[in-house]
Amino acid sequence: MREIDLQILKFLTEGKAYSNGAIIQNFGIDEPELKIIYENLAKEGYLEKYSQYEERNKKENNSQGCGGGCGGGCHSHDSGHGEEHSCCSSKDWDYDNIWVLTEKALRSI
Repeated sequence: MREIDLQILKFLTEGKAYSNGAIIQNFGIDEPELKIIYENLAKEGYLEKYSQYEERNKKENNSQGCGGGCGGGCHSHDSGHGEEHSCCSSKDWDYDNIWVLTEKALRSI
């Protein structure tokens, strides 16, 4: 792992959330370099995409239908045609650019 990758990993594990812009500014790198760093950290098992995390978390918790993502899952409402159930889903939000620290990252730093 390169030194810059390690520095950013350590920065991310300090327990604070930062935007890409803040990381770029703090480390004096550009967006393409940050993308490479994220990809390197993902290959090493320190980061994963939120969608991967969510899928793995559902499998680990044997989640059925609702749960996760929207603070409690399902709610019911009557639309006049009988009761309907709806669930929050990850499709309600755009998580494409969110990376999650893995257990490996939290144990190693």
